[in-house]
Amino acid sequence: MKNQKYRQWCNRKALLAGVLAVSMAVTPMTTAFAGTGTQTAIALQDAKETSDEVVLADFDFNEAGDDGSFSGGNAIATVGGGSIELVDHDGGKAAKFVASDKDWMQVRAADGSSLLKGHDEVTISYDILPEMSNSHWVFYAAENGNSLNWNDNGNKERYLGVLVKNGTTEIERYNNTGSRPANPTIKMAASQWQHVDIVYTKDATVAYLNGVRVSKMASSYSLTDILGDNGIFWIGKAAWGGGEYSSMQLDNLKIVAGTRLYDNDRVTAAASELETALGDMDHIIGNLNLLRTSSDGLSITWTSDNVNIVKEDGTVTIPTDGNKEVTLTATMKDGEKIVGEKTYKVTVLDQNAMLKELADQLTLPYSTERGSEVYGNITLPETIGAAEVTWSTEQSDIVDVASHEVEGYDAMPAGAVTRPEKDTDVTLTATITWKGLSTTKDFTFTVKAAPKQIEDAEYTDYFFAYFAGEGYSDGEQIYFASSQDGMNWDDLNNNHPILTSTLGEKGVRDPFIIRSPEGDKFYLIATDLKINGGNGWDAAQNNGSQSLMIWESTDLVNWSDERMVEVSAAIGAGCTWAPEATYDEKTGEYVIYWASRTPSVDTKQRLYYVKTRDFYTFTEPKLYIEKDQSSIDTTMIEHNGTYYRFTKNEGDSTNSLGAKTKTIFLEKSDSVLGNFTQIASDSLNSNQYVEGPTIFKLNQDDTDGTDKWCLLVDDFGGGGYYPLVTTDLESGVFTKPESGTYKMPSRARHGTPIRVTSEEYQKIMAAYSSPETVTTTTIMGQEPQLPETVTVNGAEKAVTWNLEGVSFAGNPYSYVTVTGSVEGSIVAATAQVQLIPENVEYMIDSNNIGSQTWENVKAVSDKLLNTEAADQAKTEENSWGYTSVVGDSGDMKGYSEVSSTNPYAGGWWARGSKNITYQVTLPAGEHQIMLGCTGWWSMGREMDVYYSVNGGAESKLCDFDAVKSSETYAEGTIELPEEAVVTLTVKKAAGDDPILSWISISDVTKAPDPTPDPDPTPDPDPTPDPDPTPTPDPDPTPEPAHADGLANSPEADGSWYYYLDGKVAEGVTTVAQNAYGWFYINHGKVDFSYTGLAQNAYGWWKIVGGVVDFNCNGLEANEYGWWKVTGGQVDFTYTGLEANEYGWWMVINGKIDFNYNGLQANEYGWWKVTNGKVDFTYNGVARNEYGWWYVTGGKIDFGYTGLVKILGVMCPVVNGKVMI
Repeated sequence: MKNQKYRQWCNRKALLAGVLAVSMAVTPMTTAFAGTGTQTAIALQDAKETSDEVVLADFDFNEAGDDGSFSGGNAIATVGGGSIELVDHDGGKAAKFVASDKDWMQVRAADGSSLLKGHDEVTISYDILPEMSNSHWVFYAAENGNSLNWNDNGNKERYLGVLVKNGTTEIERYNNTGSRPANPTIKMAASQWQHVDIVYTKDATVAYLNGVRVSKMASSYSLTDILGDNGIFWIGKAAWGGGEYSSMQLDNLKIVAGTRLYDNDRVTAAASELETALGDMDHIIGNLNLLRTSSDGLSITWTSDNVNIVKEDGTVTIPTDGNKEVTLTATMKDGEKIVGEKTYKVTVLDQNAMLKELADQLTLPYSTERGSEVYGNITLPETIGAAEVTWSTEQSDIVDVASHEVEGYDAMPAGAVTRPEKDTDVTLTATITWKGLSTTKDFTFTVKAAPKQIEDAEYTDYFFAYFAGEGYSDGEQIYFASSQDGMNWDDLNNNHPILTSTLGEKGVRDPFIIRSPEGDKFYLIATDLKINGGNGWDAAQNNGSQSLMIWESTDLVNWSDERMVEVSAAIGAGCTWAPEATYDEKTGEYVIYWASRTPSVDTKQRLYYVKTRDFYTFTEPKLYIEKDQSSIDTTMIEHNGTYYRFTKNEGDSTNSLGAKTKTIFLEKSDSVLGNFTQIASDSLNSNQYVEGPTIFKLNQDDTDGTDKWCLLVDDFGGGGYYPLVTTDLESGVFTKPESGTYKMPSRARHGTPIRVTSEEYQKIMAAYSSPETVTTTTIMGQEPQLPETVTVNGAEKAVTWNLEGVSFAGNPYSYVTVTGSVEGSIVAATAQVQLIPENVEYMIDSNNIGSQTWENVKAVSDKLLNTEAADQAKTEENSWGYTSVVGDSGDMKGYSEVSSTNPYAGGWWARGSKNITYQVTLPAGEHQIMLGCTGWWSMGREMDVYYSVNGGAESKLCDFDAVKSSETYAEGTIELPEEAVVTLTVKKAAGDDPILSWISISDVTKAPDPTPDPDPTPDPDPTPDPDPTPTPDPDPTPEPAHADGLANSPEADGSWYYYLDGKVAEGVTTVAQNAYGWFYINHGKVDFSYTGLAQNAYGWWKIVGGVVDFNCNGLEANEYGWWKVTGGQVDFTYTGLEANEYGWWMVINGKIDFNYNGLQANEYGWWKVTNGKVDFTYNGVARNEYGWWYVTGGKIDFGYTGLVKILGVMCPVVNGKVMI
C-alpha cells in the first residue's frame, strides 16, 4: 500500500488536528494558539465527506486498466495517444510524462460527461516532480479543445490551467476580454517531489505548497462561465500551439467539488487574528476588541455566557465582588455558510485587581527602571485604561506637573522640564483613580544639568545624515557627511552606512536630525522602507509601513538602539514617508509631520502630523497639509518668529498654488500649527523634477555675518542633490551656485544637514573620519612591519592591525590590504602593502619613469642595479634599457594608462608584428626573471619570452600570456657563469602583438656547498720509533648527533632524513626545509615519489615529486575537496571564480563549493553558477541581490535590450536587466 504522506497534507482530518496554519507569506500552518488565556480547540467543519464536498476524481496511478486508462473517484483518465509509463514513487507508482504528443491524458466523468460541469468551486490537489525548465502544463481545462490565440477575438483566453516554467508554477484563470489579470504563483524547489493544492472559490484562487498557503488572488471569473457544460480537462498538455506538453512525474491527483481546505485555513487564520485582538485573556480590565470580519473575508458573530460582565459587542463591566470568568464564542461564516467556531475563556478582574494591573502597566520611558536620563520636557499620561492619572512632585520647579492654556492655540501639556544647575534626581507620584478607588506609583529619574546655550556665532561646521538610494544593496541605510562651509561635503566612514536598520523593513530612507532646544540632545527619525529587494513602489505606497524609525544621541557619535514607533495606523496609512520634526515653543512639543497615502480614501498623498515630547509617546495623527494635488517631503525652518515651510508638489499637474509638477512650493506662518500662506517663488518653480528639500542656515563664519540659507533639492532623475541659496526667505528668491563651487556627498539622497560647533565637529571627525591610508612594502611571503599609530584628522591614533588570515604570498608587486581598529573611531584603518620579491637586481617599470614601485624596491633591495631610473632606452653609455624603437612607426608605443603606484597599469605595446626587447647586464649567478602585464582592452593574448646571452642564440624563457582585464605574471630562471649582457625579447605567440608592464630580476643564486678538504698527501714511510711505552688514549669525544630538522645531505643509503633528538623522526609527516628548499617528509624521510597536497604549521602546500612547487597556481584536489593554490600554497582567503581543465568553479574561502547556486562575477563578467560550476549551457533569467538578469550561454548579457518571456508574460529587458 502506497504511503499517503503527501495526501495527508490535504486530508481534512489532518486539518482538524492542526496541520495547517495561517500565512499569506510562507509560514507553517498550525492550530495551536499561544497565549495566556484559556481556550477550547477550534471547531472546524465536519471531516466527513458531506454533501458540500464531492470527490470528482481521485487517481493514485498505481495501476492502469487494460486499455491504459486510469479510474478513480467517479472519473476516467484516458491516454491521448499511447500509454503512460508508471515509475516507482513512495511505495507505489506515479505517472511519468515525457513531453510527447502521446503522453497526455483526458479526464471525464465516469458517465462520459464533462468533469467540472456545474461546479463553481473546486479544489485540485496533486504531488509533482517537474523535470523540465521550459513551459509545460500540469492540467488544462476549457470549454473546448480549440487552439488558443490571445489576439483572436473569437477565441480569447478562457480556461483554467497550471503552467510550470523555470521552477515557478502559475495558476491561470482566464475569461478575458482584454488584458490578463494577475494570477497566484508558487516557487517550486528543484528535483524533488512537492505537494500542491489549488482552491478555486467563487471570488478567488488560492495556492498551497506542501500544506502552506503561498499565494492568493481575487478573481471574478465564474468557473461555469469559463468551462460551460461540455468542457474538457487535460493532464500534461494545453491548447496553445505545439501543446506545450509536460515533462513531469505526477501522483495522487484528486479533484473535489468544494473548498473545505480553504475554509478550514481561513478559520485557522481568523482564530489567530481574534486571539491577537483579545490580548491577555487572563487579565481583562477594559472593553474587548471583538473583530467582526477576518482579513480573509469571514464574518464573525459573538455570544457570551455572561452578558452582565461581557456583552456581545465587547463592552466589559468591571465586577466588584471578585474576578469573573466568561466564555465567549466566535462563529465564523462565509456568506450564510458556517465554516468554524472558537471559544475563549476570559477572566475579568474586579476593581481592586484592575487598579493594581493598571498601576503595573503605567510606565515612563525615562524612569530609573529604564536606565534613561531626562534632557527635556516629558510626557505624563493623563489616563491608563479606564482610569484617570494625576501627578504630583515636591520638585515642581524642575518638572511642572500641571498643564497650561495657550491663548488661541493648543494647551501646553504637563511635564515641562526646567533643567537644574546640576544633575538632579526627581521623583514623581502618579495617582491612578477609578470610580472613587485609587492607588499610587512613584517614578524616579535624573534630570540632567542645564547646558550652556549655544550662541549663533559658535556654529562653525556642518553634519549631514542621508541615505544613498535603492540602487545599492546597502543604500537604504543611514550615511553621514561633514562640511566646513556648508557647500563642500566630505563622506564619512569611507562612504559606508553608519546606522543600519534591523527592524521593520530593515531599510531606512529620508533621515532627519533635529537638535533639542536645550542643544545637547539629538533625535534622528527616518522612513521605514526598503525598495531594494522589496515589493516595489506601488506596494510601498499602499501597503507600506505605518511606523517611524528613531535613534537618539547626545554627541552625534554614540547612538541609541533603533526603535520602531507606529504613528499612522489610525488614518489607515499606506505609507509613512519622509518624516521631519519642528520644535513648537508654544507647547514645548515636537511636531512630527510626514506624507501618507490612505488607500481606503484615494491615491492622493497628504501630510499628517503628531506631537511628542520624548519620541516615545505620540498623539493621534491629524491632517496637516492637503492640496488639490499630492504633496510630500515637507521641511521647515524658523526665523525671527516666522516658520517657512517647503513642500513638494508630487501630483502630475500644477497645483492650486501654481507650483508645477515635481517642484517645491513655499509657505509661511507665525506658528508651527498656524495658518500658512503662500510665498510665490518663480525660482523654486523653475527647478523642476526635484524632491527631498531640506533647509538649513549657513554659519556666520561662512557668510561674513549676514543671514543666508541653503535649500538642498534632489534631482531624482540622476543629478542628485544641489544647493539653492537665498539671503531673504521672505522673498522666495533662490539662486543655484555656479558649478564647481559646491560638492555634495557621494550618492547623497534625501537627508538633513545641521549646523554643529567646532567641538562637535572635532568629535565627529575623530569618530567617522577615514584614517590616512598606510602604504608600505614587504618581501613576498613575509609579514610586514606596520606602524603602531595612524593619522586621523591630523591626530595620531593607536591602531591594532588584523593580520589573521591575511596572506602575503600573492603576485609580485601586487598589493595586499590590511585593516585595523583605531582608537576612538568606528572607521577601520587601511594599509596597502606592496609585495616585493627578494634580492631584486632590476625593477624596470616599463614606460613609467615616475614609478613608486621602483622607489619602493630601491628602499628595500641593496642589490638593485638600475638605481638611476625606472625605465630607459639602452645606449652605449649605459648598461641596461629597451632596444626597441618607440613611436607610431617604430617597434612599440606606450600604453596611456600609467599609474605611479601600480606597475601593472601601463607599459609598452608592440605594433605591426614587432617585439619588445630589453638588454640588461647581469653578474655571474642564478637569476629569476619575472615579467608582468594586464590584459588591456578587455582581451587576453598569448606571448612567449626569449633570452640570449652576449648576443648568442635565443632560448625560450617562459610562456607569458595576458588574461583579459587581469594582472598576471610569468617567470623563468637563467644561470650565468660570468657577467654577461642578457637580451630579453617578448614575442607574440598567436595573433595579437605583445605587451609588457614590468620586468623584475632577482638574484637567486644558492649558497655553494662546503668545499671538502683536499686529500692529504701521504707522509713518506716513517722511520720506526723504538718501541715506546704505550700511552693510553684519552676517553674519546662522542660523535655529534644530527641537528633537529631536515638534514642538508643524504645518508649512505641516498635518502634524506628528518631528525628529532638526534634520531630519525619516523612518526613525523610534514613539509620541512633544508638548505636546498622545502620537501615532503613521510614518516621521517623525504618522499620524492609523492605528488599532491601536504600540510605543515604554515599551511597546505602543493608537492610535486616530493618538492614544494612554489610556481603552482590553480586548483588541486585532496581527500577533503578541491582547493585554490597560489604560489604553491592553498589560499584560504580566496573567494571567487577559478578555472581548471574541467571548467570554471565557485571557490569560497579557498575551496570549491559544490553547493553554490547563483550569479557570481569575475573579470570576464557575471556568470550563472549551478552546483558550484559555471553553467555555459544556461539560457534564461537568473536573480541576485541586484535584481533579475537576462543570461545567455551562462553569462549576463548586458548588451541585450528587448523582451523575455517569464511565466508566460513578456517582460522588458534593458541592458541585460529584467524590468520587473
